[in-house]
Amino acid sequence: MNLRLNNAENATLLNNLVVGSFIELVRGTPGDYRFSIPQLVRFCLEVGIDHLIASADAQAQNQPLTFEPSESEGIDVSRA
Repeated sequence: MNLRLNNAENATLLNNLVVGSFIELVRGTPGDYRFSIPQLVRFCLEVGIDHLIASADAQAQNQPLTFEPSESEGIDVSRA
């Protein structure tokens, strides 16, 4: 998406994701994070992150919101 953040913005974003319990610091490894909610990652893989972004954009533009991915966006998460 070509979004550029400075160090302070990155720190704020990471802190907000930690506070929201989406990610957590990896103990013993400064600066490394992991997802706290693997179900969220699986959901994004199953639905298709591009579809979720398009749906959010449509909602922001007051268009109907859908959650049904097209067949081309389907991802096999059986190995995830």
